Amino acid sequence: MTMKLKEFIREMKVLSKLEIFDEEELLLKRYLLLFSYFEYWSSFEPKVEIAIDADLSFLVRERMRKMIQNHFDRRYNLEVIISPPSLKRNCLVVTNMPSINDTNTGNICVVDPPLRQKDFLIIEKRVDKLLRELY
Repeated sequence: MTMKLKEFIREMKVLSKLEIFDEEELLLKRYLLLFSYFEYWSSFEPKVEIAIDADLSFLVRERMRKMIQNHFDRRYNLEVIISPPSLKRNCLVVTNMPSINDTNTGNICVVDPPLRQKDFLIIEKRVDKLLRELY
């Protein structure tokens, strides 16, 4: 969101030629504050779909879904689903099948339930990488 706001401020500076747009950092903080009044800032970011594709029971997969959703709530604009992954660019697959990791694709996270802090860090790094690619 900050990247888009900075781009907007720079564009307004060029278009309007007003000195107020020289104060980029001040305006950035004000705009972020304004947007956060209406919604969490993460809701303005691109949505990332996390698909849980694991050979586990429904209850274990549902618990994983809730844990991931709650852990990253308000930090990322996520939709955590229990279904086969889509082919979209913004889809990340969380699985417990280590053989899948051999494919060397960047959108697969292999975790071992129950989820631990290291698993959340792996997911977080992949989500950050995916968001950088989307921008």
